[in-house]
Amino acid sequence: MTKCFRVIGPLFLYVLLEGIQILATQSTFEDSVSHHPRSLPPQPNPSIRALFQLQPGERSVYPAIDKHGARPKPAWLAAYKRAKAAGLIPSIPLTQVIDGIPAYPAWYKGNPCSFSINKCNATDDINSIPPRIALNPLLTTLTDEEVVAELGWVMQVMYDLTGGKKLCKYWRPPSGEMDDRIRAIARSVFNLTAVTWTDDPDDWCLSNGVPNGSVCSPGNGPQSLAELEMKLYNYINTPRSKGIMVLHHEQTTRGIMAYEYMYAFLKHWGWSIRAVPEVWGLPWYQ
Repeated sequence: MTKCFRVIGPLFLYVLLEGIQILATQSTFEDSVSHHPRSLPPQPNPSIRALFQLQPGERSVYPAIDKHGARPKPAWLAAYKRAKAAGLIPSIPLTQVIDGIPAYPAWYKGNPCSFSINKCNATDDINSIPPRIALNPLLTTLTDEEVVAELGWVMQVMYDLTGGKKLCKYWRPPSGEMDDRIRAIARSVFNLTAVTWTDDPDDWCLSNGVPNGSVCSPGNGPQSLAELEMKLYNYINTPRSKGIMVLHHEQTTRGIMAYEYMYAFLKHWGWSIRAVPEVWGLPWYQ
């Protein structure tokens, strides 16, 4: 299933339920969101909560989390079909993972606006937060209906766990992999805004299982704490006229040490650390 992120700053987005942080810092907070020609701005949907509300005495029956193929609830599927019929969801082919990299069919010549394919982010993405999938399938490999189910069930879990008080507004796809089809489903069916990042230091490479080494090969991730700290230093040693978002996992001893190292410089240099919704004056939930 997918996960709701919680943000904690131009510098730090905390992810609920998982120890991932996205570092998002900036020094000025004017609205810098422009409209991408492929993108439709999220539309307020007063009936969005109706997709997740339960009848008195009713309890959600969640799909198994150890296998793919969860079915969407009828209300979610109906919302998808309305959006598709209205022309809000493009018909982009599914990807196949080849040697660990998603690839579109050779016959497809369109522009899917995928960062992993052509370094494309829609400018109404917040890049640079919050369902996530337990088995981490790349969403571009799934059918529309499967994507609806993945997003919908994670939102349902969050909604239920908070007693119907919190409904995800931001989301991040597994591995950051999405295209215009995935964006449109998330936005048009569930009113979700995507949050990605500008920099990824691959701090997870410094696994506790190899305390003096790296699980990544040279050139594919940091080989030492000093190398990771230098990457982070270079990210933040930049003009503060433009904010940054750094994906940072706090899952290893050296990853935490590198975060603490970077945080000290951020404070010293006067970076303003705020939650992503606060930067743009947006609500945290819908």
